[in-house]
Amino acid sequence: FIPSVDVFGQLDRNFGPITALGSTERDIQYYGIKVKWDFWNNGASVFKVREAFANTRRAEAAYASAKDGVRVEVIQAIENLQAARETLKQAEAGVKQASEAYRIDQIRYKNGGITASDRILSESTQSSVQGQYVSAKTNLLSWYFQLQKALGQEKPTF
Repeated sequence: FIPSVDVFGQLDRNFGPITALGSTERDIQYYGIKVKWDFWNNGASVFKVREAFANTRRAEAAYASAKDGVRVEVIQAIENLQAARETLKQAEAGVKQASEAYRIDQIRYKNGGITASDRILSESTQSSVQGQYVSAKTNLLSWYFQLQKALGQEKPTF
């Protein structure tokens, strides 16, 4: 509720010919003082303070939410990376077992113990398990890079 005081002055000069429609004087001067003092603003300043406080609280909540989101992303990436490592270990064991089973079926086929269909099924199983191994290894690398991204690294390294 502080008064505002404006003092102004203006000088107009007519450089053209003086006509009947305009002023007959070449120079016109204006002076004045404008005083404004608001005694009552209907609570506008109180509402602006409340709005600023609400905006501050909203920004703090957004910051906390983003911070928690990053924390969750890092934890998720770590957990998924550990799960991918376990899956890769199991896939490696599966590849060894499938290779051994295929080797045994090769010997049995040569001795006439199984049919060609059984040997093809064994070979198909071995190929499938090798595909699962490649998929598990790719998944592990993917989660490793996602963890690096969640930790804020701009360029992933291997």
